[in-house]
Amino acid sequence: MIGDFSMTCEIVPKIHAFEQLEARGFSPEELRKAVIMGSKDRKGPNEYLGTYGVCKVKVIEAPCTLYVITVMTDTDK
Repeated sequence: MIGDFSMTCEIVPKIHAFEQLEARGFSPEELRKAVIMGSKDRKGPNEYLGTYGVCKVKVIEAPCTLYVITVMTDTDK
């Protein structure tokens, strides 16, 4: 990821991500922190797993949009 996307890109959680966020007891703020400030484990040129604390999110990057595909705990495999 080049630059600081926190000021220029929109975070768009998919329906599955919202469902998993609620099921795992994470707040929207924890999701945002995992996307923006979390450690990044690159899975492809436009895909990463972001981890902040025990909140982990799968993110697909598109021009000026960060799609959150799912939310999991750091202990999920």
